[in-house]
Amino acid sequence: MKFLNFIVKNAEYIFAAALIIAFLLFLVWLYIKLRESMIGKLVYSRSFSETGVYEGEHVIMTETLYNPTLLPIFAVGIESYYYNGIRIKDCEFDPKKAMQYYISRFTIMPFQQIKRSHEVLCANRGYYTLETVSIYYNKNTRYIDAPAELYIYPRIIPLTDRAEPVNVYQGDSLSRRHLINDPFSFSGIRQYSPGDPFNSINFKATAKTGATNISDFRVNNRDFCSNRTFMVYLNFQTSIGETIATPTYNKMMELGMSYASDMIREAAYNGHRAGFASNPVTVDGNDALRFPIESGDTHLVEILKQLAKVRNRAGISFHSLIEQDIKNGLSETEIYVLTPFVDADMERLFYNLRMLENTVCVVNLAEHVSNIREKEDFEARMKWYRGDDLKEKNAKGQGKPKKRIRK
Repeated sequence: MKFLNFIVKNAEYIFAAALIIAFLLFLVWLYIKLRESMIGKLVYSRSFSETGVYEGEHVIMTETLYNPTLLPIFAVGIESYYYNGIRIKDCEFDPKKAMQYYISRFTIMPFQQIKRSHEVLCANRGYYTLETVSIYYNKNTRYIDAPAELYIYPRIIPLTDRAEPVNVYQGDSLSRRHLINDPFSFSGIRQYSPGDPFNSINFKATAKTGATNISDFRVNNRDFCSNRTFMVYLNFQTSIGETIATPTYNKMMELGMSYASDMIREAAYNGHRAGFASNPVTVDGNDALRFPIESGDTHLVEILKQLAKVRNRAGISFHSLIEQDIKNGLSETEIYVLTPFVDADMERLFYNLRMLENTVCVVNLAEHVSNIREKEDFEARMKWYRGDDLKEKNAKGQGKPKKRIRK
């Protein structure tokens, strides 16, 4: 009776509360229905701060999400998969998986744009293309095209035992300073820097940028006069009877590409001319790479991008690659040959190159990989002897310090 009396006395308040609750439930139901169409209108994109970087460096990946609707959207999950060579800082990495799953959650207000940046480690050389992302909602999945690409160039490893060119007179020293510009060699447009002459300003390119300060002017970039010419050959063929798909082969080829990248980059930075030829298979389906002897940063970037697309597999014959340049009369060039092995036919080709007044330096990649492996084994043994491995495990909480008996 008391409960009925309470309802009768407060009927108007209870009815008002019921209407409010029903209205709120209706709004929730309406929002859930509208949320599906609002998610379908979201605009998402992603990009990298650099088009290409060297292996081991970091880049910034920026995600951009825009909400063009009149209502806020809560807890939107952008799901995507990334290659193992691209490692996001706050993403758990599982080496057993070919690709890593990553999700970004957003809560975005009406007509708001959110930009979120992630630090990315470029772990492995390669050409990586990202296509789509997905949003899962109400048992449905919406796919959004979010293309992005990243070139990871080979890791820069300098070749220590490089021979000095024979055409440098005794007593002369090679200088990295660019002394004389070549007025007839145009290699692009760059930003103005103090000391550039007035006649080097490109007024058409400056007008297109709308620059008002002199520091924003655009000037013509000229190559530097130099008589040094390089040609780098990289052989992806192995000796007869050796299995190609081995970790040792991959290490040799990666080391060879690292040496080649360093030599060509150094030549470009010093104003020298360099060419490159190799016989790998690329992701584009090519079975060889050949770049003429030129100079400039654009030439360097083209070579590095193609090296990023290389698969560790041999294409055409390496002998035919060199024979073509011999027929074309390649002369007065410093030639570096990076190869896993040397046979009698190669020695004959090297002799013919030397007869054309070239200097030929042969780098045996198998010996270099063996030396690196011996150095790593020695460092690992010394690390075990000093007990550094136990200290690292103890610092990470993976083990307790134990006494180790040294025999």
